[in-house]
Amino acid sequence: MDITVKQRFSLAPNTNVFLPIFLSSIRHRPNIDVVLLSEHHEITKGPSSSRKQAEIRYRSRELPTEAELPSEIKLVKDKNGATIYVVGTAHLSRDSNHQVLEIIDRVKPDRVMVELCNERQGLMYMSEKAIMDQPDITWSDLVDMAKVKGIGAAVVQLSLMGATDHAKHELQTIPGGEFRLAKQQCDKVPNCKVVLGDRRISVTFRRLTAAMSTWEKIRFVAGTIWDSIWVKEGEIEEMKQEDTLEKLMDEMKVDFPSAARVILDERDTYLTGMLQATARSPQKVPKSISEDGIVPPVIVAVVGIGHQKGIMRLYNEKVVTKSDLDKLNAVPKQEPVNWPLVVSMIGGNCALAVVICCWGCRKLTKILKKEPALDPMKMIKIA
Repeated sequence: MDITVKQRFSLAPNTNVFLPIFLSSIRHRPNIDVVLLSEHHEITKGPSSSRKQAEIRYRSRELPTEAELPSEIKLVKDKNGATIYVVGTAHLSRDSNHQVLEIIDRVKPDRVMVELCNERQGLMYMSEKAIMDQPDITWSDLVDMAKVKGIGAAVVQLSLMGATDHAKHELQTIPGGEFRLAKQQCDKVPNCKVVLGDRRISVTFRRLTAAMSTWEKIRFVAGTIWDSIWVKEGEIEEMKQEDTLEKLMDEMKVDFPSAARVILDERDTYLTGMLQATARSPQKVPKSISEDGIVPPVIVAVVGIGHQKGIMRLYNEKVVTKSDLDKLNAVPKQEPVNWPLVVSMIGGNCALAVVICCWGCRKLTKILKKEPALDPMKMIKIA
């Protein structure tokens, strides 16, 4: 598919990455059964690790070859023998949701890694009705968020939360459905564990707003709102085409290099490191399966289609170390609240939308791709 200016006057980078991120920054979250095993690795609790349950998974699973997989699912073989299926999803795509459900049901994985962090894990647990019933964004939300996160992060985050609200009503589907299905399907597999593989959203926000100039933030906010108004369901599936995806990602890196670095490149590295750590820990099984009582794990990773290519490139090319993750988790100093700038940016967004129509500006990516008792997981370590 050829993306033309007529189809989109887009100024905002990779809404596939952003839309579910901001929707999942929910003000009221339920208690979540997640425990922090190390500084960087989080995994859901569960019953005591059972070799018998591992045997059930082992004997009932089917491991499709690369030739048997749809184009959105890639196969990775770790050097230690781990089998990894990386599912590239569009966060507003019903087809992506079905693919996640089917691959987990088929391979009966030991672990499922999702592109979520501790701050966004509520996406897996809240019902669609609860998400739809979230209150509208208010001026007090902006004030409170600016005090906590800084003006740049507040304006960017709130604009994107608003864009997400518009998209979910327009498409009648809720971002993050693939993560909810992944959790639900994982619960049906005996003792399958969910791993939270993404960097904390608060860190990504701070690094993003520190990297972008004021003008970039204005363009980003205006473009995101514009994108959300025009997005159609058919375009979501077209964005999953590899040639279209690559073209849009390249354009994003040219037009928004700082944003691309923070939300794509850095998170590609982070997700890869977490996936490597998840694969590094062997799975305990009965001696009837393996004489030494362990086998390489089988893993399903559920990530946005925009991250899939980066993960595939980095996985066997680079070992992501704890030092690498520490650098990616470094948080810039918070900027002071500048209220005149708040008003000017918000007012400027409306004017800029008109300018966009007149100028026919270049489009940019709108890819809507974006247990302490568990013995084997205690062994997970960042290199």
